[in-house]
Amino acid sequence: ASARVSRWLSWRAFSSELVGAVGAEAGLVLQGDGGVAVARLAPDGSVVWAAGFGAELDELTGGLAVGADGNPVLVATFYSAQLTVAGSDLLNDGDGADAFLVKLGAATGAPLWVRRIGQSGSFTPGGVAVAPSADANQPGDVVVAGTFQGTLVCLGPSCVNGQIQSSSVEAFVQRVAGDGLTLRWTKTVGGPGADAANAVAVGADGSVFAGGKVSQDAKLDMITLTPAG
Repeated sequence: ASARVSRWLSWRAFSSELVGAVGAEAGLVLQGDGGVAVARLAPDGSVVWAAGFGAELDELTGGLAVGADGNPVLVATFYSAQLTVAGSDLLNDGDGADAFLVKLGAATGAPLWVRRIGQSGSFTPGGVAVAPSADANQPGDVVVAGTFQGTLVCLGPSCVNGQIQSSSVEAFVQRVAGDGLTLRWTKTVGGPGADAANAVAVGADGSVFAGGKVSQDAKLDMITLTPAG
């Protein structure tokens, strides 16, 4: 089946072996208390492939998107001290949940690249989207949204030495190049209360739309966001 008509599925899998028709058909086995899994289903519902990522603690799916190249991008949270994805060891500093992006090949589900989102502290992804590419031979940029408390790798006017720090829970949106190597920009929304970004989408012109919540007055660049009521 073509990538355009295939169905994509992501979920959290409990126990050391994934229980259910999709996992059984694909022979998917996960280690630890709970891992994240993604599957490609043909239009008739048959399993093309399934892939999973897990270690000794919980890992949670945060979002899934498919680009024009047909390759899915998964964003997920991991609590384990170390998680190996695409040959890279992702290390959690132990302050809470960390997060990562991974792009998978549409044909087999093999990881193409992985990128850790956090630096130190706690991170929870709220969604992921893939932007259209101006060059048909290049993959579209990946945009991820979520929440963080700690230190976030950053690119933009609000960043200091390539990072931004927050002692409160703030929302963030990041745009990453389609090859996973380059951070394009970072935006944060923060104030004295807990803020979150839990939805993101990209328009046909590449514009990014993000949604979430602010609990008190919060700043997005020079704009003050005020919660209703």
